Amino acid sequence: MGCHAAQSNNTDCDSPKECVADEIKSDKEFSSNEEASSEILRICSCVGGKVGILKKKLLVLDINGLLVDLVYPPPNDQNPDTIIRGVAVFKRPFYLDFLKFCFERFEVSIWSSRSRRNVEPIVEYLMGEMKNKLLFCWDYSHCTGTSFKTFEDSHKELQFKDMKKVWDKQFPNLPWDKGYYNESNTLLLDDSPYKALLNPVIKQTLYN
Repeated sequence: MGCHAAQSNNTDCDSPKECVADEIKSDKEFSSNEEASSEILRICSCVGGKVGILKKKLLVLDINGLLVDLVYPPPNDQNPDTIIRGVAVFKRPFYLDFLKFCFERFEVSIWSSRSRRNVEPIVEYLMGEMKNKLLFCWDYSHCTGTSFKTFEDSHKELQFKDMKKVWDKQFPNLPWDKGYYNESNTLLLDDSPYKALLNPVIKQTLYN
């Protein structure tokens, strides 16, 4: 893993320390790895968080209540945008503009508490080719179960989204090193604050 030159002459890095090291390597030789590491940390602190600008912050989005309103069974008195696996899908107005905004400014992922067989076709419908930009697309199987039921449905188990699974890289296919994302550079956007528990969360108005 190393650095890759971008067209804008900036540097995109797989590992922040490697990139900073490359920047200073030609200017100064070090007698030990410890001395080099100290210099890297000193430079990062002097430029005001240089490591933080090498990669965008991570934004984890919910689906239902945020991008769409999913209704089951489909209502008889309303016309949904589509029906997927028997569920009526009502797209939130300007959701595509919102997604474009997010992809321009963040590394974007999806985390839904619904099953994968329901999540995948909905993401495909909403995002099309944009789905290929997602860092990950998680579902019910990645959530942490409880012994409680949800407020909305007394038959549905309450699930919460433990961001430590992201930060500790509990799934090896995540495209970053363990610890790269943490509390300081991750945002979870969900309409159900109880799913986040102690995680950083932006509470927004439910779309329905």
